[in-house]
Amino acid sequence: MHGRFTLKKIFTKDRLFAVPGVFLVAVLPFAIFLKHTGYSLLTPEILTIFGLILGFAVLCGILMIPGRAAVRVFVFAAMAILVVDVQTDWITTVGLRLLLNVVFFGTLFWFLRRRLTLIILFLAGAMVLGTVVLPGQNPVVHVGEPGPRPSDNPDLPFVLHLVLDAHLGVEGIPAEFDPDGFFSSGIRDFYLDQSFALYGRAYSRYYFTKESLPNLLNFAASGEPRHFLERKTPKEFLLASNSWFDLLHEQGYRIHALETSFMSVHDPDQNVTNPFGDTRVSYQMATLRSIQNSDLTVSQKIPFILSTYFNRTYFLKMAGDVYSSLAFSDIGGAVGLPRWDLHGYYPEALTAMQMLDIFEEQLHQAGPGQAFFGHILLPHSPYGFDRDCRMELQPSKWLYGRDKTIVPRTNTPASRAERYPLYLEQMLCLQSRLDSMFQILKDKGLWENALIIVHGDHGSRICLWDPFPAHKDKLVAPDFMDCYSTLFAVKSPGIEAGYYRQLLPIDHLFTHLVRDGVSPDNPELEANPFVFLQNKDLMEKRAMPPFAHGWIGAASP
Repeated sequence: MHGRFTLKKIFTKDRLFAVPGVFLVAVLPFAIFLKHTGYSLLTPEILTIFGLILGFAVLCGILMIPGRAAVRVFVFAAMAILVVDVQTDWITTVGLRLLLNVVFFGTLFWFLRRRLTLIILFLAGAMVLGTVVLPGQNPVVHVGEPGPRPSDNPDLPFVLHLVLDAHLGVEGIPAEFDPDGFFSSGIRDFYLDQSFALYGRAYSRYYFTKESLPNLLNFAASGEPRHFLERKTPKEFLLASNSWFDLLHEQGYRIHALETSFMSVHDPDQNVTNPFGDTRVSYQMATLRSIQNSDLTVSQKIPFILSTYFNRTYFLKMAGDVYSSLAFSDIGGAVGLPRWDLHGYYPEALTAMQMLDIFEEQLHQAGPGQAFFGHILLPHSPYGFDRDCRMELQPSKWLYGRDKTIVPRTNTPASRAERYPLYLEQMLCLQSRLDSMFQILKDKGLWENALIIVHGDHGSRICLWDPFPAHKDKLVAPDFMDCYSTLFAVKSPGIEAGYYRQLLPIDHLFTHLVRDGVSPDNPELEANPFVFLQNKDLMEKRAMPPFAHGWIGAASP
């Protein structure tokens, strides 16, 4: 009969391939993502995720097989938009760009509707095959030589410059989380025992790395946002100038830099002869490859991978936020939803620990006339290591500096109190790694005459309110300590070791102590300290309050 469903009507050639078509389109951006991070496609966790995607494809296929062409057009147009969303930063909100994608893919797929599934199957299949066959991207990129090159100036002392991301200064550590001074005195004694000049009340004028580090490396304190930066991608920056490295070159140094993909401080050009013979190692801040061979179980790796993937796209991020809220609700608990927090996992700390291994190996090649620079994402969140550098094996306990559930605040007193002990433990872990690095230089006979600079770029940022201009009436003194207090220690035969309590910014200390070799004392600057409140392009000066909330015992020598 005319109105009767028959197998011929339901299972046409085009509709028959709905499930594999949806599967391949859904797998394509995920496979590209994995290749980009250097993650193997044949691990148990990835094969499990492929199974989840197959289940999604089956559900979509069930809807598409008996449906009209409009259903297939709608499903594939939505998935094509998702591919664009994952692969680019073009769609950032529900607006004109999304509308353009809807119009483009909706119109194109409507004209192709009679054989749409077969066309999608062929194109997506070819792209998936190409993605699988092509070699994956290594998250660690060597520029110049694979390792540091020997210097032509063996009479120059060795230079080691370390930026420890989010490292608090000694007297910036809140006394409420360090009542007996265990952490504060431990950090102080570590640097004093190594003959450093340590400034316990040092601070950064900036809350963001993209302002703090470029200004310091250019001996500046600009109030203009991103003054020394060029944007490589929406999330990656390149220093347009680096006066510190220029000075090292003038003195005859050969530079070896370890840096993050977020900010390239040095770019030895591979396409022309490098006049200085510099080398560089760059690594992705949040590469998933860092968890592939970790001790995490398959069930622990899956939400980590999915969360990182979901946060690459506007729409999947929305879906992840909805799922996380549901999974941690009473309803989610009642129905047994896995409590996967898909708000966002970024394994910066785990990646940084692995990059420290590389940096230590390269320090064995260190020699006079070389300058090593390292931007280390520690003790930066997430806080996944205890003081002995043992990794917490439940990623759900890897807390970040801010509680993402309480916008617009950064933390409540309770969430701040939950984070600080973990942060301080990870800070001691980093200190043990530094001790290992310093020992390498001692064993090589480079330590005594070396110039060693160790500093942070901003505070822990475990504050109650972000220091944005809009929050200026809400900020209290501990917020300033959490956001701006940072480490500054320097060791050189020409610098007197000791513990100093001057209230001075790190850019000022670096310029005077390191570049000029003079005393940094500046009574006027100490009497009128200031920092910048900032949110995007809006910067506003604000007085820096005194260090009255750290452990009082830090004042003793």
